Amino acid sequence: MMRIQATTKRDIELDCYRGGALLWVILIHCLYWVGFVPNNNYQSYLLFEMPMFFYIAGASNTLGNKKNIFQFYKSRFARILIPYWVYAAICITISEHTILFMAQPDKVIILNWIIPIENPMSSISYIWWHLWFIPVYLFVMLLFPFYLNLYKRLHSQKLLKYTPFLLFIILIFYFDHFNLDWHYYKLFKQVLFYSFWVYLGIFYSEFKQSPWPRTLIVLTGLITIFLIIFLIFKMQYPINMQSNKFPPNLAFLMLNIGYLCLFSLLKNYIVRLLSLSIINTVIKTFATYGYTIYLYHPFVFLTVMTYISKFNYSQKLLEHQYISTLLLFIVITLISMLLPKFFGWLEKPIKIETNK
Repeated sequence: MMRIQATTKRDIELDCYRGGALLWVILIHCLYWVGFVPNNNYQSYLLFEMPMFFYIAGASNTLGNKKNIFQFYKSRFARILIPYWVYAAICITISEHTILFMAQPDKVIILNWIIPIENPMSSISYIWWHLWFIPVYLFVMLLFPFYLNLYKRLHSQKLLKYTPFLLFIILIFYFDHFNLDWHYYKLFKQVLFYSFWVYLGIFYSEFKQSPWPRTLIVLTGLITIFLIIFLIFKMQYPINMQSNKFPPNLAFLMLNIGYLCLFSLLKNYIVRLLSLSIINTVIKTFATYGYTIYLYHPFVFLTVMTYISKFNYSQKLLEHQYISTLLLFIVITLISMLLPKFFGWLEKPIKIETNK
């Protein structure tokens, strides 16, 4: 029986990356969900957070507790689905009451909320915009044991173990230009794309113990820049990376490989920055309760933006776009720190010890 083998010791560096990536998600959502700063091509090149999440997921699940494949599925799916179903129940209840109270013609498709394959929708802003992540993560985790087994089989081969990356790249490029007439085509492309990052995360410990030479990292980064330019100006890929993200394509892949190269060169500085006392409490909370905060932070956006709208602050904030976005980011981050106090027990159940 296939087993997921690893150590139980937490990786502090990986926790820094996890907390930092979620903090970046909050910033990106401040930029894209609120619109104080008009969407533009420049800010779309800041979209590196979701590939990093899946890279971290690949690394952390490789380092996780020793489990057979059935135990792995049980623990992963329960940890994702149970908190999600509680969140979905809250959203369904609020959405249904809003429809009745406001006498709106909309209806909530409850099945789409319960079975997270179709993207659930609501007339309420924010609360469903981030849920595309759930089915993608579930399918990638379904494939994870096979990716890990593939890595173990190819591990002794110096170059052969990297061939799956080439296969992922070829398939991503192929499906950029071959559109299947299939309802779940977008989901398929997302699973394919983020599988690349989960498989890359399996190499985390290996890269940490035997880092690539800096020259090779710089060269790889330069190649990705060249390929992005080529794809945009010769292959007619969109210049806006938000368009390349949904669904993810080869240009978005190259952008994030480039970012990974940059982060590899700067990782010591990044870890030191995220370890500063002024920010470390936020990073630790976000790293420990990342899924809870990711699920429920739209309610923080909804509350804050309702307050801003009610007291007619929107126009004043629009006059100072970047300062307003920064202040909003700080406020959303600080309030989101409270979310684990209410919902964190779903992600990290309290263990009650009993004397036998």
